[in-house]
Order: sequence, then structure tokens, then C-alpha cells
Amino acid sequence: MCIVTGQTQPMWALVVLVLSAQDLTVWSLWRDNFDHYLKAHVLFYPKVWGAKQLWLNVGVTSKTDMRRVYEPMFQIGCTLRNNSTNKKTLSCAFGRIVVLTYTASDHIDWKIWNAQKNRLFQLFTPRTKQILNVDHDEFFVPPRRDPRQTLANGITFEYHMIELKAVPGRRNWSLPFEWVDQPYYYKVACTDATDGYKYDGSASTTSLSRHRHHGPFSQFEHIRRCQNISHCLYNHYVMWHIGIPSESYFVNTKHWDQTIKHPGQVNSSWGALAKHQEKHTKFDRCIRDPERHNFRVFHDDFIWSFFQH
Repeated sequence: MCIVTGQTQPMWALVVLVLSAQDLTVWSLWRDNFDHYLKAHVLFYPKVWGAKQLWLNVGVTSKTDMRRVYEPMFQIGCTLRNNSTNKKTLSCAFGRIVVLTYTASDHIDWKIWNAQKNRLFQLFTPRTKQILNVDHDEFFVPPRRDPRQTLANGITFEYHMIELKAVPGRRNWSLPFEWVDQPYYYKVACTDATDGYKYDGSASTTSLSRHRHHGPFSQFEHIRRCQNISHCLYNHYVMWHIGIPSESYFVNTKHWDQTIKHPGQVNSSWGALAKHQEKHTKFDRCIRDPERHNFRVFHDDFIWSFFQH
């Protein structure tokens, strides 16, 4: 709902979105990874979670083209309502989108990134009690794809993480997705990790707090033995993770090398990690064809459908 007051200011300055305390804000992080992901994000969270506000934190590097940020929003009918330098607001059919920009270096240092993220937490003005903190490549689905009970109770929930199976070369996003029932299967394949379900996690709907990569949780044990994985996942919180969609993305775009134990502490930027050929070799050894490592691969179209618009 919009309230219009006054008569002397430009119309874009007069439109104020009224958010209820029970509405949901989805808070997310972005940095030169807009293609395909951003359009799916702005479609998915309003549709699946009923989000009324999307708060996008966009790190601007020397390579950032802000037209790639706003184009997916304009495509779904959003209009610019506030055009301040670092914080822009767009009005959309579902509610609104806030784009907060900040200066980011071309190469990520883990300690600097943590400090930046804490600062972004401080700059967040939610207007809602319900908050969900996600990365650009994370698509959370509530049990039975119904968020009402979760949002009504304002809970912290434990989730199981499913990985997209990466493809060699470049991904054709129109082709159906295959998934791997193993969080960070590439990390498990290339390190001495013994129980990959330990990379599940928990999230809150009342704060920005996240407890990533801990577990395993007993409620997900049956999924290991389930014949129809999609059916078994339906009654659980699941984070569908599109961390490495393709070999090209891993080599040219991926910020962290999650095939090693401590991606934020050792060679935290690709520039220091390896030459291109070494990255291709690592893809072949750790990421390509997860079936070779006895990880279960299955087909599911739900998340894929949001990438087809």
C-alpha cells in the first residue's frame, strides 16, 4: 500500500511504502555476480516467501556495471522512487527493493570483507520484524513451500543444503538443473572431510544472524537413504545452493575457492590462487562429475523455473 502526502514535491518523493512488522525483508549480498542470479532472486523471494522488501547490498568494483543491477528490476515492472547516491529505492508490485551500494576492491580479503559486512549490518534499517539473511546464490525453501508458520512464529530453523551440479564450460541456463545431495560436494571431494552433512546450517527470521556450516542434524539423516530425494526434501527447510554453476564461473567469477579447507584464510582471491590452467585442473579433479565420488545426483525443476523468465 502507498500513502501520498503533500503537493509540492516530485511524485517519486511522495510515495512511501507502508511495511507491516510481520512482513518479511530479505537481506542479500552482491558483488559482480548479477547475471542470472539477480533476476531469479527478485522473482523467487516475493513468490515463495511473500517478501515485501528486498534489501540488496551491492559491492561496487572497477568492473561493476550498475545497469546489470537495475535491469532485472525494471523488467518485472519496478520503478525508481528514490535516487540518492548510495541508497536507491524501487517500488515493485510485491513491495519494494532497496539497493545499498558500497565501494569494494577487485580482490577480496577475508578480514576486510568481514569488517565490511559488519558495517552493512549496521546500515540496515529493516522496518520489519521478519528478516532473512541470504547470499546471492542461496535459495531457501520452507517446508511444503509454505512460509506462513515460519514467519508467524519468528523462529530459528535448521536447514539442509543441496548443491547444484556444475557443468563443464559455460552453463546453458535453459537446460534443467541437476542437484547433488551433498553440501559443498567439491570441498568434501578434495579435503579430508568425513561427514559432508556438517556443512548444513541454521538461520533466523528475526535477525541477520546465521550459523553456517554446522551439523549434521538428525532430522536430515533419512535423506541419505531416501529413494526420491525431492519428495523427502519437501517437508524440510532446504537451502538450494548454486555456488558453482559451471567451469567458466569457477575460473572467472567465483570469489572464494571452497575446494580447500579455509577459503577465507588461504589465497582468499583468485588473483593469488592460481593461473587459469590450474583452475581448470582443479575443476576436473574436484567439481566435475560428482558421481565419481559416489555423491547422489537428482533432478528437480522448482528452483530452475525461476531462472526461465
